[in-house]
Amino acid sequence: MKIVNTIDVKKLNKHQKQLLLNSLYNKYKFEITLQHDDFKSNPDVILSEGYKNTPDLCVSNFYHNYYFRTPKGVNQEKYNSIGILLNSLKRLIKNNKWDLISNLRVYYHGEHVFSIEL
Repeated sequence: MKIVNTIDVKKLNKHQKQLLLNSLYNKYKFEITLQHDDFKSNPDVILSEGYKNTPDLCVSNFYHNYYFRTPKGVNQEKYNSIGILLNSLKRLIKNNKWDLISNLRVYYHGEHVFSIEL
């Protein structure tokens, strides 16, 4: 049985936060659990250097027909800090009337590697 760690970003120093942010782009798959009324959903969180190497951050679940993008994702701007990225993600979820009920789960090649506390 594999033990999965949860990373509390508030406890990392500035250098560790920057390393975490740099490593997250394009290397991992992300998932969270959201709830709206009695309906639960596990959307993907897309953090990538997308089309033509432009940054993107969005929350999507095409099966349940929703797709949200952060303002920086819309403007194709890269996040400078992990704290701003996580706050933007939380604000995006809240503004679309969803409740966040899990941390950000990080997967690598289908295996749950760690979680990031939101």
